[in-house]
Amino acid sequence: MALILNGDGTCSMVYPEGTTPIWLRPADRPKADPTLSPPKSVLLDTLGYVDDECNDTTAEHVAEDGKCIQVTFWMYHPPLVSYFTIHSPGLKPDAYPEMPKILATDGHLALLRIPRLPVNPFSDQPANQFFIYRVGSSTGEKQPSLRMLPNPSKLVIRDRNVGFLNYGTRDQADYRFFAAAFYAAHPLRPGGSVKFYINLFDSETWEWTRKEVFVNSPDAYRYRITNKVITIGGQHGSIAWVDLSHGILIYDALLHNNILRYIPLPPSELPDPRINSVRDMAAVDGCLKYVSMSYPPLTQSSTSYYFGDWKAKAWKMAMHPSGTCPISRQWKEDYHLRASEIMIDDPSHLELLPDLPNSFNKKQVLTKLHTGSPAVSLHDDGIVYIMTKVEFSDRNAWVLAVNTSTKALQAVGEFDAERCMGFSYTYTQSGISKHMGVELKEDQPHNEEDLWTTVSYKKKGKRCTSAGGNGKMLGRGMSTGAGNRGQHMKLLAGSGMAQGCGSGVSGAGKVVGPADAIHGRQAVERS
Repeated sequence: MALILNGDGTCSMVYPEGTTPIWLRPADRPKADPTLSPPKSVLLDTLGYVDDECNDTTAEHVAEDGKCIQVTFWMYHPPLVSYFTIHSPGLKPDAYPEMPKILATDGHLALLRIPRLPVNPFSDQPANQFFIYRVGSSTGEKQPSLRMLPNPSKLVIRDRNVGFLNYGTRDQADYRFFAAAFYAAHPLRPGGSVKFYINLFDSETWEWTRKEVFVNSPDAYRYRITNKVITIGGQHGSIAWVDLSHGILIYDALLHNNILRYIPLPPSELPDPRINSVRDMAAVDGCLKYVSMSYPPLTQSSTSYYFGDWKAKAWKMAMHPSGTCPISRQWKEDYHLRASEIMIDDPSHLELLPDLPNSFNKKQVLTKLHTGSPAVSLHDDGIVYIMTKVEFSDRNAWVLAVNTSTKALQAVGEFDAERCMGFSYTYTQSGISKHMGVELKEDQPHNEEDLWTTVSYKKKGKRCTSAGGNGKMLGRGMSTGAGNRGQHMKLLAGSGMAQGCGSGVSGAGKVVGPADAIHGRQAVERS
């Protein structure tokens, strides 16, 4: 990929012949199943695609100059991976110098970063814009909305350091939220001390502010890098920045104080730089849940660190209802997993997993794959999702739903990992799907000439346009199919729910059909 400068001062992306642009959704998409309820949580690809297909989650923002941006979500039951698309009528998709990204979600809100268009390297305008996406009301009276936040000016806002707190409900007319970006300023001279700052956006004042914050423990200075940000919530509106090597920094947004509380992680069994690809943490039902994977030593036949009879170990810590501090500052072991001990009793699961060339017991296939990217389920207590590949750099991957109570494979979903770097930059958990119901409608007429989509190797579906070539605003339509980023919808899953902080999954398993896109407005909450 290369970024070239156009004659008008704008930029465009150019891809080598034979490669697929990272903004392009793969053509093979599933058909909708209107009988399925929205998932209570999803695995969400944080990088967006550029596509003008719409559904009832589509929201749009029209700027003062009349330019429009649309955002649409495509939700699937885990272990399939959900994603979002954006569209700017009148602009070709290769106008984006980088992909839009979801920085965080909480409840019915999502915080997005979208590159400013057109790209002009000589402009003093910021390269990115920040938007709040809001799910439509449950009654259908309010449509989904997209609102741009003010420019954070010279404040440091890095994707991986942004947390989010939603202090409202889906059907509230007025709702309050906070976006908080953590920043550590390291000394330029030897002997200086690191200083911590939080750049905070408060929807009540509708402005960004910067405040210096102080840690409550000297151990907090072990904190090095933010791997993940999670919303704990509670009465004090707690947001946690997680260094998966060392510990957690917690800020109470509703207290308006300047204290960061530090909680160390359990002792590490994997002291190497692969942290982001082999560990995960989430806040689930009043608990912090933490999982870490480890692997056998490298051998001459190993092609990556992520190969072999891997192990996974998990801990949990109960939080006080206020969210301000743990009931006990002790991590408790939750479960242990080992690849060779995971049962694959359902023949259909074996059919979905890849065939390997060497003959061996097919039920031991998990020990012969490259595995990483664990993700704690936000709604199925006792379920952990793990991504696996035949080779480390493969673009084809499978996401496994593993029942940690029974140590059994519960479901398998195919995943197009072309945009991933090994097991990095894959997906995250989100509960925004719980608030979504998608109602199928017939497309409203549109002018085909207004569409930018002319790519020959991409299937054309029904599209929506918000602005024609003459600038006239048109009605929003609804497609009858959902995109799926190349997930072939081969999914068989069990069901089961359990409440509280304990492990284990209850409920009888059932087969979920091959079309697992979410449609049909239902009575219907990421980190």
